[in-house]
Amino acid sequence: MAPTSAADALVIVFNALPDEERVEALERINEAHLRVVGGEQSDTAQMLRSLQRVAEYVGHPASVDEYRQASKEPHETRGVRH
Repeated sequence: MAPTSAADALVIVFNALPDEERVEALERINEAHLRVVGGEQSDTAQMLRSLQRVAEYVGHPASVDEYRQASKEPHETRGVRH
């Protein structure tokens, strides 16, 4: 039997969480991923944060049309760049 990888262990623990904690865990993992991949000041990180803010605003991962609509509402989605 092959040893369990760290990624496998993470998925096992994630699946064992109650539903309400899965959402928080996923958000925190996404934030950590953004810091590692995008860097705090990079354009990519800023765009990814904008996508994340729109997703929080609409309550789910935003479609292209939802992102465009939210981008037209700067008072609701301050900081959204496109």
